[in-house]
Amino acid sequence: AGVLALTACPDRATYRLAYRIAVERGLLTPMELAALAATSGDVTLQDLCADAAVAVRAEGGGPAPDPAVLDRLLTA
Repeated sequence: AGVLALTACPDRATYRLAYRIAVERGLLTPMELAALAATSGDVTLQDLCADAAVAVRAEGGGPAPDPAVLDRLLTA
């Protein structure tokens, strides 16, 4: 939970690392990741979150990502 607090840090390197850890630990839902990818002004963070939002279902071998997640990403 402390990792999520660091995502609000104003230091770019710190919040990027915090988001990478949060993604690796599965602390954010695909919709949260898609929303962040769509609204963040940080291109590196957009890429990380968009890839993670789409990969959640793909890694499990399940069906395609949730259409709502894809819609959120495409509205960016």
